[in-house]
Amino acid sequence: MTNGSTRGRLKQAIHWVKLIILFGMILVISGCSGASGLLPTETGSEDITQTITPVLPTATSSPEPSATATPFVSIREGESVPAEIEVISAKNIKNLQEIGRWGNGVAYAVEWSPNEETIAVSTSRYMLLIDMQSMDISQRIPLEFPLYRIAFSPDGRTIYGGGTQGKLLLYDIQEESQEMISLGTVLPITAVAVSHNGEYVLSADWQKAVQLWNMETDVLKPQFATTLSGSLALGFSNNDELAFTWSPIEPIKGWHMHTAEAEEEFYFGMDANQRTGTTVRFSADGNAAAVNQTWQMRVQNLTNGTTIGLLKNFNKEVLDLDITGNGEWTISLHTDQVRLWESAKSKVISSFDLSDLLDQFPVKIRISPDGSQFVLLGQDLIFFEIDQETQEIMQTEVLPLNLATDLNYDAVCTTENMLYQVGLDGSLHEVDLQSGDTLQNLLSTDNQVSAYTISESMIAVGYGNRTIELLDMTSLEVDKILRGLSHVPLALLVSTEYDMLVAQTGQGTTGIWQTSSGNYLSKQDWDIALDDLQLSYGERYLVGSGAGQTQIYDFADESISEVIDGRLLTVNQDGLLLQPYKADRRLQLLNPASMNVVEHLAEVRADSAVYSPDGKLLVFSGKALFFWDTEQAEIVLQIENPARGAELFFSADGRILLFVNADGSMLLYSVPA
Repeated sequence: MTNGSTRGRLKQAIHWVKLIILFGMILVISGCSGASGLLPTETGSEDITQTITPVLPTATSSPEPSATATPFVSIREGESVPAEIEVISAKNIKNLQEIGRWGNGVAYAVEWSPNEETIAVSTSRYMLLIDMQSMDISQRIPLEFPLYRIAFSPDGRTIYGGGTQGKLLLYDIQEESQEMISLGTVLPITAVAVSHNGEYVLSADWQKAVQLWNMETDVLKPQFATTLSGSLALGFSNNDELAFTWSPIEPIKGWHMHTAEAEEEFYFGMDANQRTGTTVRFSADGNAAAVNQTWQMRVQNLTNGTTIGLLKNFNKEVLDLDITGNGEWTISLHTDQVRLWESAKSKVISSFDLSDLLDQFPVKIRISPDGSQFVLLGQDLIFFEIDQETQEIMQTEVLPLNLATDLNYDAVCTTENMLYQVGLDGSLHEVDLQSGDTLQNLLSTDNQVSAYTISESMIAVGYGNRTIELLDMTSLEVDKILRGLSHVPLALLVSTEYDMLVAQTGQGTTGIWQTSSGNYLSKQDWDIALDDLQLSYGERYLVGSGAGQTQIYDFADESISEVIDGRLLTVNQDGLLLQPYKADRRLQLLNPASMNVVEHLAEVRADSAVYSPDGKLLVFSGKALFFWDTEQAEIVLQIENPARGAELFFSADGRILLFVNADGSMLLYSVPA
């Protein structure tokens, strides 16, 4: 392949279509509270007659940050950061620097090279190449866009990747260079395959198009296959005469590659009323495909369409599967087990219990072409060997990758030196802000986490079973279990001034407890379903927001305001920052007592916002990171935004700004002293 031919392909842009898919964002809640919108609906109610009448403090300004510098060491290899950093302020904000990156993003794909010398891992931020001799990351390639599918050329030198931007990435491993080919679409590329002779590349997008590229002559065949919902797997026969595609709701389709119109020729069908499956993998020799169906897997001959084997009796959910290069073995990944099947005999010949992996959440499994070893991709890359005589499975090594699998964390909260991540899977990790090291997993539960909040003295975690646990920050052990909610808590808030915890449910009901005793005090009904709670004006006002609307509860008057249009971003001593959705798109600072707009900020759409501890700097995230001087009432700095739908946090001492991407990775900013 020549650079000239690649440049020729860059001119080919056909069939531009409208972007019809909106990617989901991880739900992150400002103010150190997390919530899940995918929770069961509860029924029933409980009458609470006791009420609280707190003594209201006067509104006070935020405390000044500590004068002691926090030593910080970047975790990026080959870079050093000054040991002392300043408190971030409007006066020094133009000296702001990125001082660290944590995490490689979310895991999307993993593939073996044909010669089994390299493993490629595709994430939302990088493509990682693992050298099988050194068992280490040999290359870390920053990506312009996430790659959902990757495939090696037959010689193992080139990697083809398709992702969110409707482009095909070509990466030359030896030259460490990459080029982009426009595929004439703005839709995500959902599948990529390379022919055995290296001459052709198949690509599919999320809409309907499957395109065939001749990598030697710059010829792009027009769309030659359609599906109802997009192809998620592509493959070639061993002689490259046939091409195959598969979508979740249709059987595998096959085409004769070199016919003039590449017309559809045949289906490899199961019953028309039966689901084809959720995952399919083609063998390296192009003679077989393994398909994951409901409670079974099927191994299909791709030459004549006959069934090689029907693998049944799962009794466990199948997360992923793979098939050896010659189709002899099929391997399946379950929630707590790996099973190795002899394809033709339809029986399990070996299995491996995954319960000892503890915090790992495997999402992908890939077996080597010769069937001698396989890898699990989760938060890390875990290696296994298969004894060729006994077929016994043995775990051999773990390569740390620091991935956030399945968008595991829904938000972060910080104290001066620590960061806490709570996952909807019931995990809670404590991270050292100076080193980036994860110290421990603090929670161990089978209950789904629905909300959490962190204060100086406690961590409160709400669960799908309608209970709330209070963890003591000193011992990190459960101190109290709060009960009394009739619905699942979606947002939690702790008031140290009033010695109370407030829990908001998706049904518009707020429960209130006394944190020192654990007693259930009262409940409050709102007019809208809320997913965020914050306190404002010396904790006088309880502010709730959800579905683009906001309401305010006044503890003094024991009254709730009318519904306000706009999503609550953050609060400070001057008011509530709202993002309006209708006529006025400018950010608004609202006085909760008078309901009047105190100030209009720049006309910028914001996903999240945070004030510096002294309240003189406002940072909000949209198409970029914007830094607003509250005294000068103007934007004083703008940084290109690494991602949309992210969350922002200042460390408690105001010296580190964390930008938390929706893919679980984080950027850290500060000002060198």
